[in-house]
Amino acid sequence: ATLAMTTIGLHVRDSIKASYAELGVNTIAINGYRNWQQKATDSTGLVFNGFSWSKDLKNLSTIFPEIQAISPVIMTWRSSISFGGRQIDTDVRLVGVNDQIFGITEKPFLYGRPLTAMEVDDKARVCIIGNEIAQQLFRNTLAIGQIASVTVFNNQFSCKIIGVLDRQKSADEWRKPDL
Repeated sequence: ATLAMTTIGLHVRDSIKASYAELGVNTIAINGYRNWQQKATDSTGLVFNGFSWSKDLKNLSTIFPEIQAISPVIMTWRSSISFGGRQIDTDVRLVGVNDQIFGITEKPFLYGRPLTAMEVDDKARVCIIGNEIAQQLFRNTLAIGQIASVTVFNNQFSCKIIGVLDRQKSADEWRKPDL
């Protein structure tokens, strides 16, 4: 009876820990914003312009060995993407990450693959698109291997599509997680 209770207790503990992990309680996000709400008359000794990946974040895992993965997340809302004469320019978000983000977020792929460390280090022009972008731009074409044109503010560049994320579930549908 004691063995059975111990086994059930360990199973319950593991189930609770797994459900917490699904909620993201084992994940921490550090947001850094410029001093946007600072008034011209405010006095500061230092103006914060943002984190430096190499100076501020990259080595956090040497200070805190419990960190298993770390990724920057740089996001812009004023983006558009086009392919084959079709364009999406409403609610498109360009998100810059590294190869570790998919181990952290565990976002499922419909097809294709995540980024590799080599692609990040080489600053390869590759991209992973959301399900809705794939449906709107690549109606009768497989998106993998295609070259899309991305515009951020007034800067335009191309990227080779290496992955398409599966449909995302979100309580914040206004954020349009599939774009």
